[in-house]
Amino acid sequence: MTRGKIGQGLLGCGLAGILATMAAPAIAATNLNGALLEKLTSSGFVATWAPQPNVGAYDTTSPQYPDGWIAQGVATISATNAWAVGSYVDRKGTGHAGTEHFDGRWHNIANPAAPAGSSLGGVTALSNTNVWAVGTQTVTVSGKRSTRTLVEHWNGTAWSVVPSPDIGQGYSDGLQSVAATGPNDVWAVGSYVVLGSGTQPLILFEHWNGAAWSITLPTPRVSVGASNPIGALSLLLLAISADAPNDAWAATGGGDPNSVLHWNGSSWTPVSGVFPTGYEINGVWAASRKDVWAVGDSLQPMNMPTLFEHWDGTAWHAVQGPAPGYTRVGLYGVSGSSSSNVYVVGAVATQSYPATNTFAEHWNGTAWSVVPSQNPRTVKPGPNNSVIDFLNGVSAASGAVFASGVQGPDIGG
Repeated sequence: MTRGKIGQGLLGCGLAGILATMAAPAIAATNLNGALLEKLTSSGFVATWAPQPNVGAYDTTSPQYPDGWIAQGVATISATNAWAVGSYVDRKGTGHAGTEHFDGRWHNIANPAAPAGSSLGGVTALSNTNVWAVGTQTVTVSGKRSTRTLVEHWNGTAWSVVPSPDIGQGYSDGLQSVAATGPNDVWAVGSYVVLGSGTQPLILFEHWNGAAWSITLPTPRVSVGASNPIGALSLLLLAISADAPNDAWAATGGGDPNSVLHWNGSSWTPVSGVFPTGYEINGVWAASRKDVWAVGDSLQPMNMPTLFEHWDGTAWHAVQGPAPGYTRVGLYGVSGSSSSNVYVVGAVATQSYPATNTFAEHWNGTAWSVVPSQNPRTVKPGPNNSVIDFLNGVSAASGAVFASGVQGPDIGG
């Protein structure tokens, strides 16, 4: 599933977070942040309470740790069956993978298989007994800290780690998003970088063929785009969508011309012309090889239009969508259940900028329209008495849509 971009200081290195305790009804403000999970209803996206994986470790005297869990991805099976994954930080500052399941309400699901220092970034569900989650684990090699890929599988009873390849010694790598068309066709996208080089990360694809995971690199090599934050937020975004074994799409974030790639059954190659100068692509979703949506935001000052680009099998076409006039909108995740039922989520900078609120829109096959979404005040505000809310991922199935996100105090001043 796709996810979003906003959170400088909110996500640190991807394990720590500044999140929000999600509740409906609202609960008292707390220093313990948590995930923001919303479900689509007849009145729009409504916040659904999600328990804290590490609530027993919470120490009110600690200003930094532990930190509540951040939801980085969501997968929808039905209106009463969904998964959310992410990470949380214990009182020693160690990151842990977080997994929660929705059966009418959210429940923590034990994940002892995930190693300490791990984080899950994306999840996809083929059935009740076939769910994949991908992420990153921290390791120490020759006294140096680096990261490695992490893949986990839910078989209906428990989570287990499935071996996944890495680029090799001297590199840091990890996975962020995952999509599947069937039990023998699962794609994950991530990035890798030469350890300690300070160079721009490069895109990494991994594929499950039903027996093992293998690495596939695009031709030419493609770098991960750098993001321009909205308000106090900045997240590295990588997204992937697959609708057939020979038709998958990925977005690499940033304003690089190669930031959308296509899998044709034999190789990953860039698809040019996806956005005008000054914009970036954060999310992608494919209904078919002739019906693909790419969404993003402007790298320019405020009051720029939102970015909806549609692929018709031959070329990209800009599609206009509504946006509040006095603000800046970032679109970070996109998913649909059909060509006429597509949702995007993200954030809108409020008048008290750099604070943000959640934002969502819907495509009915003809036009985009704004969908109400909630901003529950369940965390203490920042120094300027404001809170940062945003939705970073969305997953749509027939008759059900869930969105994941973050709420935390605005620490921008």
